[in-house]
Amino acid sequence: MKVNHEHVTDEYRAMKTDYESVSEKLRLANRVRNEKEELLNEKIKALHKLSEGFQEKEHQVERLRKEVDKLAKRLQDTELLNDALEIKKRSLEKQAEVQRR
Repeated sequence: MKVNHEHVTDEYRAMKTDYESVSEKLRLANRVRNEKEELLNEKIKALHKLSEGFQEKEHQVERLRKEVDKLAKRLQDTELLNDALEIKKRSLEKQAEVQRR
């Protein structure tokens, strides 16, 4: 009976040591997992901020592109008007020259 008691006590101590070791490893694994989750959440938040900033820049670029297109159209219209006025000016100069003769 004494031998059996010693054997059971030794098994209990071994199991207790194993349990404590496994518990410590589990606590460590959970802590590391929590730290990694926090880092991941921070990275996700940073990515969302960058994405929002990128979308804002895309909207700005699109707005500026439309403005440039509008100004290019105005420039083209102004150049056409200028050409028409230049032709009219030459025509009037020739008429004036013909009338002076």
